[in-house]
Amino acid sequence: MGSASSSHQSGRLKKMLSSLRAEGEEGRQVEALTQLCDMLSIGTEESLSTFSVDSFVPVLVGLLNHESNPDIMLLAARALTHLVDVLPSSCAAVVHYGAVSCLVARLLTIEYMDLAEQSLQALKKISQEHPTACLRAGALMAVLSYLDFFSTGVQRVALSTAANICKKLPSDAADFVMEAVPLLTNLLQYHDAKVLEHASICLTRIAEAFASSPEKLDELCNHGLVTQAATLISPSNSGGGQAILSTSTYTGLIRLLSTCANGSHLGAKSLLLLGISGFLKDILSGSGTVSSMCVSPALNRPPEQIFEIVNLANELLPPLPQGAISLPIGNNLFVKGSFTESGPAGSSSKEKESNGNVQEVSAREKLLNDQPELLQQFGMDLLPVLISVSFQQ
Repeated sequence: MGSASSSHQSGRLKKMLSSLRAEGEEGRQVEALTQLCDMLSIGTEESLSTFSVDSFVPVLVGLLNHESNPDIMLLAARALTHLVDVLPSSCAAVVHYGAVSCLVARLLTIEYMDLAEQSLQALKKISQEHPTACLRAGALMAVLSYLDFFSTGVQRVALSTAANICKKLPSDAADFVMEAVPLLTNLLQYHDAKVLEHASICLTRIAEAFASSPEKLDELCNHGLVTQAATLISPSNSGGGQAILSTSTYTGLIRLLSTCANGSHLGAKSLLLLGISGFLKDILSGSGTVSSMCVSPALNRPPEQIFEIVNLANELLPPLPQGAISLPIGNNLFVKGSFTESGPAGSSSKEKESNGNVQEVSAREKLLNDQPELLQQFGMDLLPVLISVSFQQ
C-alpha cells in the first residue's frame, strides 16, 4: 500500500516537473506550479520523501525570473517558500542554485506587491539558516529599501529578516551593511514596537561585529546612532523605550553604546556631550517611577543590565593618573587605571609629564581636559547612585 502510494506520488511529481519545464506553454506551467504549491503547503518530510530537490529547485529559480508573467514568478516564489518550510534540508540547495539573488531582485524592483511580499517571506525562512548568503546577495538593503510600501505586518517580517541577516556577520560585513545603517538608525524612532525591536537588534549586532575597528565604529556613529540609541534607553523618553523593548534588547542597546564609547572617539564624544551620565543616573535611580517605592529600582534590573550600565560609565572615564591609586597585587577589582591600555577610541597625542616622561593622551582625555565641566557633571550624576547601588548588591 505504502509502496503504491509512493509510486503514485513519484509519477505525479515527474509529470509536474515535465510541465514546469514546458517553455512557451505558460498555462501548463501555471497549472503545475499551482499543484506543486498545494502539495508542498500540506506536505510533511515523510510524505515528500520522493521529492527531488535538485531537480525542482533549478527549474523554480528559472521560473522566478520569468518576467513576462508575474503569476508564474509569484507561484515559483510561493513554491520555494513552502519548500524551505516543509523541507528545511532543501534550504542549502535553494541557496546553491541562486534563489537568493533572484528573490532580492524581485524585492528591489517591487513591480508587483504580492510578488515582493512573497519573496520577502521566502528570504525570511532562508535567512534563518543561511544569513551570510543572504547578506552577500544584498538582501539586507533589499528588505529595507521599500519598507514604507508594506503593511505593518510585512514590515515586521522585513525587520525580522534583517535581524537574521545580521547574525554572525563576516569580516567583510562593512561592504554589505554600512548602506543600511542610516535606514536602521532612523527606525529607532519607529512607532511599531516589533520593528523598533528588530532594528535595535540589527544595530547591536553590527556594532559588535565592528568592535575592533575604530574607523567602522566612527562611520556608524556618523549616522546619529549614538544619539538615537541613548535617547531610546532614557527613562524620560516619551516613546517609552524601556516599556516596548524586551529586556535583552534594551540591555543590548546599552552594550552597543559601550562598544561605541570604547572603540570610537566620535562615539565617546557624542555620549559625553549628550550628557549620558544623566540618562544612566535616571535608569539606576528610577527617575519617573513611583516615588513611594521602598526598593531601589536598580535591584529590579537583571544583573547583566546593571553590569552593562556600569561598564558604559567606565568606558567613558579617562584612566587614572599615574600613581593615583595603588591596588594590592592580585586584586581583581574592575578599576580603570593607568595600567589599562588605551582603547581604539584613544586616537592619542603625546604630552610630557613634569619628570620628562612621555604620556599618551587619548582624545577622550583631551576633551575632558578642555571641558572639565563634563567630568564634573559625570561625577555629580553617577557617584552617589553608583555608591548606593554597590551597597545594595
